[in-house]
Formats: sequence, structure tokens, C-alpha cells
Amino acid sequence: MSELMVYMNGEYVPESRAGVSIYDRGYMFADLVTESTRTFGMRPFKLPEHLDRLYYSMKATEIDAGMTKAEMETATLRMLELNRPMFGSGEDAWIVHNISRGVYRYKSAPESGPGPATVVIHCFPIDFPSFARFYTEGVHAITPSARQIPPESLDPKIKHRSRMAGQLADLEVARTDPDAMAVLLDRDGNLTENTGGNFFVVRDGTVMTPTDRSILEGVSRATVLELCARLGIPHSQEVLQPYHVLVADEAFLTSTPYSMLPVTRFNGKPVGSGRPGPVTARLLGAWSELVGVDIVDQALQAAFNRP
Repeated sequence: MSELMVYMNGEYVPESRAGVSIYDRGYMFADLVTESTRTFGMRPFKLPEHLDRLYYSMKATEIDAGMTKAEMETATLRMLELNRPMFGSGEDAWIVHNISRGVYRYKSAPESGPGPATVVIHCFPIDFPSFARFYTEGVHAITPSARQIPPESLDPKIKHRSRMAGQLADLEVARTDPDAMAVLLDRDGNLTENTGGNFFVVRDGTVMTPTDRSILEGVSRATVLELCARLGIPHSQEVLQPYHVLVADEAFLTSTPYSMLPVTRFNGKPVGSGRPGPVTARLLGAWSELVGVDIVDQALQAAFNRP
């Protein structure tokens, strides 16, 4: 096998042959829900929880994949197994599920609706070099003028592919600092989330994260809260403003590919000491123990060819 294999509507095909109709509603309207899972040591991390969220998203958007959750899991694991020979030592996979409402039927009566859902499952190697240095340097987080889409319009607990708002926010932030990451505010000026992950602050030993009203309930976010409980670290979900970052001792982001990244600058100002903090390091260490992989070392080795 010389290329990755993709699951498409019941078949496993080489990625060069994987494609969807130009009339697919996912392509035309971003009428599509999605999910991302990563592996550690090529073992999927919390795949059942990711699939739970995928099926909640489909229920909320009235998309029917035509597959049970168990069938989706079987197809996912089979896809990963077919692709295992394409991954080298020390590599891990980013698994993606994309489920659209199906092909838009231009010539059909409106009541006929779309065709069967389009179900795509694929994977690719995690790009560790794109974020490895942030484990030691920290991330610069910037709040753009673009605001989080209010839950009254589209609930962010639905993980979907309608990402134009996030793309524009990232472009705005990049004009200030090409390496920075966006942290969106809601209409009231409260912190919500990054365009691809969740946000935390640490103050006086307590880990705090925005409430779930205007954010995606991240699986990585939930993992941090679980680790806090296990380690006896005080933690809470709060309504937070930029002020809470400016007076914080630490801050960090969570997301599937990198698990956690320290935030050391916020809108151009240092967070705490301006260096990755001890609580962030402790949580990353606990996460590494949980999955049997040194998360930071794996990324640094991939990025800098460290022995």
C-alpha cells in the first residue's frame, strides 16, 4: 500500500480516489458534522466519547448516518488498521469523521429531501512540528474583534464544519502575530474558546475554564477536568473575562492534536511569569502517564529530530 485508505459510504478506497459530489450539502452549505480523534501509540484516545459527541451532533442537526454507533466504531478501527503500515515509529494518527446530510437534489421535489448521508472517515499523521515549540515557549493568545457565534444562532456544542467565522478570526489574529492563536469573546466580552480548542486559566492553584454555554464541550477539556479531580487540583467552570487572564498565574489551551499547550502571552502581555507554569506541566505529565506516551517529548523529537 502506497497511500492512505479512506472509508467512504461503506467502502475503503485510496485517498486519491476519495471524493464527494460537487452537489453534496457538506460542500455546498457546510451542512456537515465532524469529529476529530487522535491516537497515542496508534491507539485511539477516548474514541467512544468522540463518537458519542458525533452522534449528539447528528441528533441535534437531524442528520442520519445510516449506521449505528457500534458500526461507526468498527469502520473507524478498520480504517485505522488498514493505514497502520503507513505510520512510522513515533508517529500518531489524527482520525477525522465527516458526515454530511448528503447530495442536494436539484431536480427533486422539495419534500424529497437530500440523498443518503455522506460518511467519510480518514486519518493522517499528526503534524507535530507545527506546534511542538509551543510546549517550551508557550502560545501568544489574542482576542480578535470577531465574536463567537451566539448559541441562539448556532449552538457551539454541535461540532460542525461551518468554520468561516473561525477562519476570519484566525486571519485577523495572524495579521498581528502569525504564530498567535485566537481566543474568541462572546457578545458580552466573556472568554469562550479557541477556534479549534478550549481555554483555561490558573490562578492561586485553581484551574478555571469558561462555562459550556458558548463553547464546544471538548473531550480534551473534559480530560483536563478529570485529571484535576484525580490530582486534587481545585477546578471550576466560570464566566471569565480577559481580566482573568491578565491576573492569572498560567493559562493553557486544549485540543485533540496537541492535548495541552501553555499560553504565555495574552494580547501582547505576559501571562504570569511569561513562561509555561507548573500546574500546566503537572497536568501534561499526568496526561502522558494516562496514555503511556510522553506527549511533549514525542512532539519535540518529531520536530527537532531529538534522540
